[in-house]
Amino acid sequence: MRGLTTLTLLACAQTAHAQKVESRSDPVRVTVSGRVEFDAVIRDGHINETSFWIPGGLLSSSQLDNTDTLISPLLRLRFDLDVSKHLTALLEIGNLRLNFDSSDTRLQNQRLGDDDILVHAVQAWVRLRGWPLEGLDATLGMMEFSRDPAGWGHPLFLSSQAESPWGELPDSTVPPFPARSTNTVPQTRRDELLPAGGTITYAKDRFRASLWIFPAMVEGGALTDDESLYGLDAALDFADTVTVGAIFALLQGGTDLPDSGSQEQFVFTAGLWARAEFGIFEGFLEAYRQFGTAGFVDVDGDGSRETLRAKGFAVRLGGRLRFEADSHPWIAAEFLWVSGDESALDSEEGRFLSYENNDATPIVEANEFGLDVDNNYLALRGTGGLTVRVSSKTVELRTALTWFRLLERVPLEPDPPFGVSGTGDRLGVEWDLGLLIPWTKSLTFDAGAGFLFGSDVMARFTSGGDRTAYLISFGTRLKF
Repeated sequence: MRGLTTLTLLACAQTAHAQKVESRSDPVRVTVSGRVEFDAVIRDGHINETSFWIPGGLLSSSQLDNTDTLISPLLRLRFDLDVSKHLTALLEIGNLRLNFDSSDTRLQNQRLGDDDILVHAVQAWVRLRGWPLEGLDATLGMMEFSRDPAGWGHPLFLSSQAESPWGELPDSTVPPFPARSTNTVPQTRRDELLPAGGTITYAKDRFRASLWIFPAMVEGGALTDDESLYGLDAALDFADTVTVGAIFALLQGGTDLPDSGSQEQFVFTAGLWARAEFGIFEGFLEAYRQFGTAGFVDVDGDGSRETLRAKGFAVRLGGRLRFEADSHPWIAAEFLWVSGDESALDSEEGRFLSYENNDATPIVEANEFGLDVDNNYLALRGTGGLTVRVSSKTVELRTALTWFRLLERVPLEPDPPFGVSGTGDRLGVEWDLGLLIPWTKSLTFDAGAGFLFGSDVMARFTSGGDRTAYLISFGTRLKF
């Protein structure tokens, strides 16, 4: 399906006037739906330069640190098939916003005007529902997959709309300072996956459990080169106000590892979470701990390899108040702690390895247009919002203020040596503004702006020692 253009997909959408199509000779019922989204973005050149993560920044002659403007599309056409009472299927085609196929992070965004928009099968699965037991569902194929216990969006541990965690391993130290794409600094890797496998889910009364098997999170050809994910989770509701759950997963590396051989990378993750709602208050807590083997490392530099033991962890908790007023005001607070690695030359891997899609802040955390910092940091966040009437339209307003700090100063020791660029841990303060206008039931407009201040870390990776950055976006969302 590669090579189809935007025009081709839109033409398909125009032919789907009726949402439901039922053949007289075939009992299969087909429901056609889709969405067309566009984001116009102005991205500060300081973000572009920092995303290369080169201590000291780019050369003064480089043009890669210019302010960037782009229009990013998302085009989807979806066919839901009801084959029988117990059997359904889905086929969804469209493009991916992100693709990690260039060392230039600006080109990891799908953008209009650059080339044809490549269209893929992004989901293709069959599902057996309620058989042989009521409440039992089994799905097999290629599917979008995520786990968001908090229910606030931005999954911290598992999401198919994420880059591989294995691309950051192992650490590399190249005197006199880390080379481009070194792994002793944060990395900006814009990517999203098309996982293939199966899930089995059982739900009855207040209990839910699921088993997931994805032998091809990333398809690498040979079995030992495939990147895999296996796990199970369960949740139990109490009195319609509190839900508690647990998760256990195995992340198995493969295609992106220099040593190859996925049998050498087994990282287990155990997690607990809880969510509660009482009146106008809702809150959550989730915590994860990792153990196992994250690969191998030559600690002494003598050519021998030692096991790199996984020691990562993550903790997030938050609370929100929704006030009963005509403008539906709300305020929220959140704390996030994601572990990092202490040294490039020890046998412990302290980074929390995950398929995260935590894009709560568009500059520091988001992978679509920002820096995609996803481990080794602490965040304290306050947010708020309300709804106002402008003429006949409803306008939703939102603001957030987040303080960030790296847990371990980067680059990691022994990089860089004296006099190169120094290290830093102050990631800065980000202030974000958002506006959402539901124009009709099918059409929505939105706008956003993010500003980063006082980032000593950014100063270490820009040639001008810049500590500020901005990101502005305008979007349209059409569903049919």
